[in-house]
Amino acid sequence: MALLKLIRYKELIFIAALMYALQYFVLGAWLQVYHVPLTASPFLFALLVFATLCIAAAGFAVNDYFDTKIDELNRPDKVIVGKAISREHTMLVIQILAALGIVGGLAVSYLIGNLTIALIFIMVPGLLWFHAASYKRQFLLGNFLGAFIVSLLPVLVILFNHQLLLNTYGELIYEPVISTKPFIPTLYAWICVFSLFFGGMTFLECFAKDMWNEYGNRELESRTLPVVWGQKKAKITFVLFTLGFAALLAHIWFHYYFKVHYFESTSLITRYLLFGVFVPFLCLIYLAIKASKKAGRQRISGCFLPIYDDYRFDFHADTLLCFIERIWYCAF
Repeated sequence: MALLKLIRYKELIFIAALMYALQYFVLGAWLQVYHVPLTASPFLFALLVFATLCIAAAGFAVNDYFDTKIDELNRPDKVIVGKAISREHTMLVIQILAALGIVGGLAVSYLIGNLTIALIFIMVPGLLWFHAASYKRQFLLGNFLGAFIVSLLPVLVILFNHQLLLNTYGELIYEPVISTKPFIPTLYAWICVFSLFFGGMTFLECFAKDMWNEYGNRELESRTLPVVWGQKKAKITFVLFTLGFAALLAHIWFHYYFKVHYFESTSLITRYLLFGVFVPFLCLIYLAIKASKKAGRQRISGCFLPIYDDYRFDFHADTLLCFIERIWYCAF
C-alpha cells in the first residue's frame, strides 16, 4: 500500500482516464465530424498510456524523495520515504519506472515514426528530476515548469494521432475536407485549449500548496513566492492569477460558444460551464481570501510546527481544483 501511495495511484488512474477520454471522446468524436476514423490500434495507444503513467509515477516518487524534510515539518504523518519505504528502495523504484517510461515512449516513437514524442519522453524525466530537486523551490519557476509538464499530456495524444493520420492519409490531412479549413489545425487548437486549462490548473494547485507549505519551505530556505513575499501578498497574487485565468477561460468560452455559435447561450453546456467552472473559481477565491494563519505552535515529534487554519483552504482548494478540472473535461 505504501508503494501505491508513493506513486499516487489515484492520480495515475485519472491520467489514464484523461488520455483515453481525449483519444475517444474528444479526438475520435471530432474526427467523426469529418468522416475520418481513428487509425490508432488499441495496443499502440495502450503502450503510449503505459509509458506516460510510468513517467508520471516516477515523477511523483521523485517529488516525495526530495520533499522528505519539508514533509516532515509540514505533515509528518504523511511521510512515506524513509519510513514506510527506504530512500534506497525509493530510488530503485524511480529508476525502474523512468526506464520503463522512456523505453515505452521510444518504442511508440519508433513504431509510428515521430521523433517529437521520443524527445518528450527523454526530456520530461529530466525536467521532473530537476523540478523536484531544485526548481520547485525557486521563485515561481517550479510553478511554471510544473504547469508546462502537465500541459504536455494532451499534446502527446494529438501528436500521436497526427502522425498516424499522416502515415495513413499522407498530405491529404492538410487539405480542406468538408469545410473551408483543414481539420488538423482545428484539432490542434482544441487540444491547445485543453493544455492551457490543465497547465493553468496545475499552476494554481502548486501555488496553493506553496502557501500551505510555507513553514517547511522557509525553514529549508526555499524561495517560493509565499516565502519571499509573505502570505498576505501571496494570497493577493493567488487571487489575481485565479481571476486572470478565469477571465482567459471566459474569453475562450465566449469566442467559441457565443461568437462562433457552436451552441446557443441557453444550452446545457453553457450552464454547465457557468456553474461547474466559474462559480467554483469564485469559491476558490473566497477560500483564499478567508484563509488565515494562527500564531500558535504545537510541539509534534520533537519539532515545533505552526498550526494553520489554512489547512482548510489547502484541502478545499485542492478539492475545488480537481472538481473544476473534471467539469471542464466533461463539458468539452
